Amino acid sequence: MMHRRPTQADVARLAGVSKSTVGFALSDRYDIAIPETTRQRVKRAALEINYRPNLAARALTSGRMNAVTIAFPGSIHSYHARVLEAFEYHSNMHGYHLIASTIGSLDSHKSGLDFSTLLHGPSDAVVLVDAFGHYMPDVNEILSGPKPVVSMGITSIDGIDSVLIDLKAGGDAACRHLIDGGARNIMYFGVNLPQADIPAYIAKCLVSDDADPRCIAFCRTADAAGLPIHMVGGDLNDRRATIETLEAYIAANGCPDAIFCHNDTLAIRVHGVLRRLGFQMPRDVRLVGCDGIEVCEDIEPPVSTIKQPVEEMCKAAWDFLQTRLAEPERPRQFVRIEAQFLPRASSTSTL
Repeated sequence: MMHRRPTQADVARLAGVSKSTVGFALSDRYDIAIPETTRQRVKRAALEINYRPNLAARALTSGRMNAVTIAFPGSIHSYHARVLEAFEYHSNMHGYHLIASTIGSLDSHKSGLDFSTLLHGPSDAVVLVDAFGHYMPDVNEILSGPKPVVSMGITSIDGIDSVLIDLKAGGDAACRHLIDGGARNIMYFGVNLPQADIPAYIAKCLVSDDADPRCIAFCRTADAAGLPIHMVGGDLNDRRATIETLEAYIAANGCPDAIFCHNDTLAIRVHGVLRRLGFQMPRDVRLVGCDGIEVCEDIEPPVSTIKQPVEEMCKAAWDFLQTRLAEPERPRQFVRIEAQFLPRASSTSTL
């Protein structure tokens, strides 16, 4: 019986492999070519002698925690769960643990403390997803922070490696699709809209790129077609309030002949309200969402959406992160990837 604490060398001896193979196998490094039978033999050997890697010692030796933090704005919704799953695939493939967190979940305009916690927490790097404009006052701390930061999503940060998803082309295609289908009274149902001054926000979207790209695409496409611009704010974190807002709008103004939703989560809620009120899609009202979550294909009628290229985005962000860890002084890395509009039966009768 082994009375001392078992070591990696003991596992290697029992499994008949090298210490490096033990390290790769127990770290689940699938980027290293190790036969699956060998991986399983190493894990059985470790279990047999009750070997547990000393993570603190490993971090002291390598200078790495083998962990990455991924942070989402406010809260984690259906689309972000998909992003989390896709990014975790790459982190696990390379032997990294993934820590999920949020920024500004208690107050989106006081995110400095959250940023500081992430930058000084137990991980080797931070990935920011959809870091919206009101986080920008805290960017200086990111730039001068102790670890690499990569931004991915519908916004990018100057001076930081960024994978930018361009929603403008997809948003424009979605709006033109609604207009070409005969819609003349289109409502944009969004989140984080400045309810106190929607007209000023619309004016900003028409002339400035410093706004949500979906809003920009909607406002500019509707304006170019000579259509009125209607924007109404929902709340992703309050399902009942969102439903009541839409019902009140329809009661006061009648049902629009098309609704362009900020994301698929809102689109699914709108879908339910429209059906409950007796409106048929696309005959009475055309509906479009954004993000491309799978459940939109499973409801009837399936919801048209702007599909974000999640797998491609996460792969690019992971590659940027690995390069940055290896080459801290490398110039900023940047790539732009376009989202794709996918028409479905909620907005067209030709499918």
